[in-house]
Amino acid sequence: MAKIAVDVAILPPNNIMDLAIELNRKFGSLSKLNKENNFPHITIAMGVIDDSEIDLVNQKINEISRKFGTLDLEILAVSASVKSNGKKSWAFDIKFSDKLKELHIALMKELLPIFTYEVDVKMFNQDDEVDPISTFWVENYAKHHKNPNNYNPHLSLKCNKDVVFNEVPIKFKSARLALCHLGDHCTCRRIL
Repeated sequence: MAKIAVDVAILPPNNIMDLAIELNRKFGSLSKLNKENNFPHITIAMGVIDDSEIDLVNQKINEISRKFGTLDLEILAVSASVKSNGKKSWAFDIKFSDKLKELHIALMKELLPIFTYEVDVKMFNQDDEVDPISTFWVENYAKHHKNPNNYNPHLSLKCNKDVVFNEVPIKFKSARLALCHLGDHCTCRRIL
């Protein structure tokens, strides 16, 4: 049995994935987004599980997903935050709706008893070298999100140049939640 770092994420519809992939290519790629092994996504919860718990976690995700159904989501803007290394991280800002907040709370409530937060780079997908900063986000996720108002829904674009995109807002629907194995910089590398 192995411990793995995981993300519970909303996988947006193809048109939104395609847009994120296009911007990722256009504005320099820190990590090449795609639909095979580096999915554009919106994180809802993160943690560490034993690989023997994958089925249990998926069962809980499916139960909650059925209760929430399709989500109406909206991209409000493209923005940058400054990471601890001083570099910018570009993302689509997602509207923090009441329904999205309720989903985040429901998933955290169900998964906190299963998730742990002692993490090591070896728990991430090893297709690429894993920057140790990746462990920081996972080990601090539960602490930071004790207050659900700290949840910041976004879709990382993984760009290394300033992103220029003004075609917002963009409304879309999504009904796909996935349990993913995390990769470098908390990318969703493999659907579990």
